[in-house]
Amino acid sequence: MEKDNNKKKKVIIIVISIIIILVLAISYAYFSTQLNGTDQIVKVGTLD
Repeated sequence: MEKDNNKKKKVIIIVISIIIILVLAISYAYFSTQLNGTDQIVKVGTLD
């Protein structure tokens, strides 16, 4: 029974970690993207 609880905790931690990484990546991409003019050219900033 204790093995099941540990396995569930590990799965939950992995899922939460993946969600956090995705949110950070999407928010970085969103805030570093700039649309200029009517040509719809997308420029992405660089990570310092």
